[in-house]
Amino acid sequence: MRISEKQCNLCGSFGVRKSYCKACQPTARRLNTNKQITKLRLKLIKFYGGICACCREAREAFLCLDHINGGGHAHRKLVKGGTHTIWRDALKPGKETIYRLLCYNCNMATRWGATCPHQIESDSRDSI
Repeated sequence: MRISEKQCNLCGSFGVRKSYCKACQPTARRLNTNKQITKLRLKLIKFYGGICACCREAREAFLCLDHINGGGHAHRKLVKGGTHTIWRDALKPGKETIYRLLCYNCNMATRWGATCPHQIESDSRDSI
């Protein structure tokens, strides 16, 4: 197949050397990056059991990684990376003692050392 016969996978224009024309290459890179991030996030969720450690929420859209003893901001500064760097770190063996999977509500409720309302409800039911 000659170069002029190849077609861009995104816009359909002819005459491309690879899979995408020059105009579509930035979009193609972004789409590929988004796929990789989604794959990494799903791997992380599976690695940590796929449910919130507090309320047992299992819908992937609600789940996020939490530093068990807080300090996420300082940790991101230390590793000089953002969310994806932390996710890769969390997938390393032995990191289960540093991180846990929480739903977004539980994660926000436990910020700054507060107790999640689910834990308070659970404790009050246990004492009855």
